[in-house]
Amino acid sequence: MIFVMRLNRIGLGIVCISVCIGCVFWVQHNKHYYTRKLQQETARMDAQLAVLTQELDAANAVLNTTADARLEPPLLEPIQLIDRLYMVGELSPFERLREACFCFQGLTDAGTNSIPAITKYFESGADEKLLAQRYISLPQTPPSVRMGLVFVLRDIGGIESIALLSRIMPVAKNATELKTLVDGLMAADPDFYRPFCIQIARRTYEDFLEKEEGMRVPYELRIYRETLLGTLKDRETAQKMVDERAYMRYRSVDKEYFSQLTSALGEDIIPAMRDILDNPDLTRYAKISVLLNPNAVNVEGLEYFAGKNPQASEIFIAAMKETDSPAFRALRTSMLGVQPGTQSPDPELIQNKLHLLNQIEQQFGKDQYMDSVIPATRAMLEYKANPSAYTEPPKIVTFPDMESVQKMMEEYSAFQQQLIEENNREMTR
Repeated sequence: MIFVMRLNRIGLGIVCISVCIGCVFWVQHNKHYYTRKLQQETARMDAQLAVLTQELDAANAVLNTTADARLEPPLLEPIQLIDRLYMVGELSPFERLREACFCFQGLTDAGTNSIPAITKYFESGADEKLLAQRYISLPQTPPSVRMGLVFVLRDIGGIESIALLSRIMPVAKNATELKTLVDGLMAADPDFYRPFCIQIARRTYEDFLEKEEGMRVPYELRIYRETLLGTLKDRETAQKMVDERAYMRYRSVDKEYFSQLTSALGEDIIPAMRDILDNPDLTRYAKISVLLNPNAVNVEGLEYFAGKNPQASEIFIAAMKETDSPAFRALRTSMLGVQPGTQSPDPELIQNKLHLLNQIEQQFGKDQYMDSVIPATRAMLEYKANPSAYTEPPKIVTFPDMESVQKMMEEYSAFQQQLIEENNREMTR
């Protein structure tokens, strides 16, 4: 009995071992099977992915080609672009400007190949406005087709472009076009083209002046003067304007005009300054605002010449006497120590100002405020003459207290208001 039970146990163990061995073989078999299946599926999917990637790349290439075709318009020949410019007048204002700028860019990109077509446009006499008068000062925006083509020629550069600009100048349609042409030629070769530009600019300016007063455009008049006096420094024309007192307007002086004349003539403008000071028809406001204006457009005004030129110094002192305001004289004296803009110090100019300051001290040294203003201004000028001798810049003006500064500024403002009211009364007589 015991033997039989042992045999049963042995048989059961053998069966269990057999089952276990069978399971192991079954698992191993299935593992190899599914591994092969997985490898097959992976290979199949990789192949499908490769095919799909190729198809996607091909589709993207087609899309990119189509997009490039939409974004990059076909290149047009210069003559085609010029033909389109003839038609811009038929478009709305916005479309007109957009179409013209497209053509200008195409002509610029074509370089010197555009010059024959541009020449044809100018010879035709055609033109179209691109901007209304109130927008004419927008930067980088030509007001007309002709002006746009002038800009194109300037951008192209070279001998052919400059030659065409010189051909266009004698038939410039307005002051703005003339100035743009002058700027282009002067930038190319100022020594060679300046006499030619002066000749044409004088003629067109005289033609403009022959118009009736009501037909003249003040904006154009200023541009003509800026071209002749500012860009070309035409001394002969400037002297003629001075002799004619062209800067005088209704018992006043055109400050911008006179500043341009000063820039062109230099010290030769000093007699005109004396004429302004002695002119009985001008109000004190007109005289002082031109001769002693600290905000003058041209920094080379009366004070620039005073000190080195005896006549200018005499005029400066006489103009200061016209003010009969110690506060104004003090503040104007302090301005001698202020360096305009970002200009580097000019030793000769500084010495001239120091000499002028000595003359001011002789005439007005006992004025109120001058005991503080004159020493401070002298210290500032001496510092600018030799800054290395100082550890720090001196103060512009030194006063014992802020109340003195406030009082001086109030008196200065009151005198300015007095001049304005006095001027208004004189002008309405």
